[in-house]
Amino acid sequence: MVNGLWCGKAAYEGKNVWIRVSETGKLDLQYNGMVIFNQVQLPGYASITGGEFALGGRTGGLNENQWFDNIALQTTVGLISVPLTFTRNGSTLQLTWDAGWKLQSTLSLSPANWQDVPGATSPWPVSTSTGTAFYRLAPAP
Repeated sequence: MVNGLWCGKAAYEGKNVWIRVSETGKLDLQYNGMVIFNQVQLPGYASITGGEFALGGRTGGLNENQWFDNIALQTTVGLISVPLTFTRNGSTLQLTWDAGWKLQSTLSLSPANWQDVPGATSPWPVSTSTGTAFYRLAPAP
């Protein structure tokens, strides 16, 4: 089941799954570029030091296989890099990003004061004639 829809085996083959758990126990899950869970609090979560990872699968019968390949485990603190793309047309930048993210901006990086851009949806036009601004994406609630 993906996002409330039952899918056959072929729907899962070759699809990317991305899972992140923050140090405060918030879960993000994406399947094939689609956000399934975003900032879901895991009840009773407590971070650990020196932990080990284990992967497992369950088949629906004795003759089925489960495959894991191209696995990357990364332990980091903070936001991950998310593709924020742009095109320029005269004095306007067109910012584009995937669903599940919100656009934030700040006028300075020293110190940064990131704020949600009210009403921002992809694609989002930004005038280059109004001064300097910095943009980033953050997980949408």
